[in-house]
Amino acid sequence: MVPQQMSAHCWYVQGLSALGSPKNQNFISNAGFVVTGDSVVVIDALGSPALAERLLAAIKKITPKPVKTVILTHYHADHVYGLQVFKDQGAHIIAQQLGREYLYAQTATLRLQASRTD
Repeated sequence: MVPQQMSAHCWYVQGLSALGSPKNQNFISNAGFVVTGDSVVVIDALGSPALAERLLAAIKKITPKPVKTVILTHYHADHVYGLQVFKDQGAHIIAQQLGREYLYAQTATLRLQASRTD
């Protein structure tokens, strides 16, 4: 996972154009981040905790600033299942109301467990 720099403070990682599978670690969505004056804002958390860990490691190669905010564009699994990694680091999560409801639903919990074992 290599972030592509879009401007002085903005980067993105591009997922594969494929169906999610154990082979590609469900890396089928994009994410981005903005380095601000004192922190990093991440846009989408990718599709598994392992992918989020890789994104976090890539961010740390670019800046020592902490991730303080994660903005979720929508609640689809390939954008949210890495969220716990950032939450565990103390990041503030911004999501739409329906997205928040999904994140606290039993379905989300079961799918997250599945993403950790595949």
